[in-house]
Amino acid sequence: MGKDALADDEKVDIVFPHGGGKCKFDIKVKYNDGDSAEWGDVDLCEYNAITLHWDGKNTTDTGE
Repeated sequence: MGKDALADDEKVDIVFPHGGGKCKFDIKVKYNDGDSAEWGDVDLCEYNAITLHWDGKNTTDTGE
């Protein structure tokens, strides 16, 4: 993934458009080892910020 890869515990700010009443997004993260994690139907209009967690098996999210 080169320059777009994040190390453990690093973060990146991504802005999602909220125009036209679109609030719910599916988010997928691909890891260097080939694994991926998915969060479905996340309502980003409910949060100012969201943190995505993946423990190798389960996905969770927490919002502010």
